[in-house]
Amino acid sequence: MNQAGLHQKRYGTSMAEVIVAIALLGTATVAIGRFAVTTKQGLRERELATRLSNELLNARERIGSWPQEQLAAEHIEAIPFSKSLTEQVDDLKWRAIVDPVAEPVSALRVTLKLECSLHGQTAQPQTLTFWVAP
Repeated sequence: MNQAGLHQKRYGTSMAEVIVAIALLGTATVAIGRFAVTTKQGLRERELATRLSNELLNARERIGSWPQEQLAAEHIEAIPFSKSLTEQVDDLKWRAIVDPVAEPVSALRVTLKLECSLHGQTAQPQTLTFWVAP
């Protein structure tokens, strides 16, 4: 075989190697991109869940300091939301149920739900139940 024939053969192999390398690089790029998007979404959801939990706990602290006669569902549902949370989600609503209980001690059981929507979808409400003794 002459020198030109050997050179042509090597060129064909090099092109095949380049095409395979580009395909592998493209596949790796897509996989890394999907991983990054999934990770970012998971972190955002965890941050949102933490913010919702903190909002519930802050409301609980506020409600616990109220006089007994102010503990009504309508009053609780009027508690304002933090600015950072209202900027992050839509349609924030408190849902409250206040029930007197006699056993094991006389108290008011407060069930507090925080409902909202994110990107047009209704989120699973966060719920907190606690008791307020007279």
